Amino acid sequence: MGKQGSIHKGSIINSNTMKETTVRKADEKTQNRAKRTAEVVQEWLRSAESPLREAVARTLDEGLFFRSDLYHQLRVLGQTTTQLDLLRWVDTHAIASPINPKTVLAVHPGNLPLVAFQDILAVTLSGHRYAGKLSSADPYLPTSLLQVLESAGLLTGVRASVNWADLDGLEADAMLFSGAEETLELVQERLSSREILREGAPILSRTAHFSIAYFDPGSDGNAASADAMVADLAEAICRYQGNGCRSVGIVVSPVSLDDLSCMLTDHLELCLMRSGYGREGVSGGEVDGEVNGLEDAKGGGDAKDGGEATG
Repeated sequence: MGKQGSIHKGSIINSNTMKETTVRKADEKTQNRAKRTAEVVQEWLRSAESPLREAVARTLDEGLFFRSDLYHQLRVLGQTTTQLDLLRWVDTHAIASPINPKTVLAVHPGNLPLVAFQDILAVTLSGHRYAGKLSSADPYLPTSLLQVLESAGLLTGVRASVNWADLDGLEADAMLFSGAEETLELVQERLSSREILREGAPILSRTAHFSIAYFDPGSDGNAASADAMVADLAEAICRYQGNGCRSVGIVVSPVSLDDLSCMLTDHLELCLMRSGYGREGVSGGEVDGEVNGLEDAKGGGDAKDGGEATG
């Protein structure tokens, strides 16, 4: 036997210890749910009949987000929710379909277009029931997603609203929260008074406000490679106007600011111009245009960021 571990009947044999380690994967029901979810999400993104088209139109008409940010998000989701992506996710975490599904309440922020997507996807793939407090800053896009997931039978008994009163008496078994720390305190007070979350239910809260990036363009003298890295850093700083909890707010680098500032400033200005921030009447053709076959639903209008963004 060689030094490398060998695969045998779903297990890994480590040749050094001769101990068998079982390869953990999601169960078949979860894998099938992941495959079907990927199909439904891709159809939601691409179909001419998708409710997403109307959701995009209303979102842009009301100026909730910049057009370029919205289409950027849709493009990224299309690239990262293939069957392979979702199968890898459920297998990596060895997700097992629950015998007794629980009701999971997701409290969504509205600082980015479709920032609710990941929590909706997580509840769907886990096989639990979804309930959601949607942000008034982004009500239409996640609602269109919930509509197709429920129509496909991937979610059942969905309760989602921008109004807390519509969730009274829910008594959810767990909660996912994304937003500001001060908002979480207000939410917890409201939950206890309205019987929306059962007493003692677990809460997973994410309250980060920005990210830190370590930037090292290297010393190989490859100007093209360094320029591409600076362009990526500029994108991470300015995309969504820096409002995302993953937007880069602090940069740590062995390169001095004097050496980096000129190139970074150029790329930041280019990023801002492409995104259309601060420009009135930006049309889809002037920025990112179509994404995944989803035509620009309605032209014109100022796609400003707005609403009660948190998180």
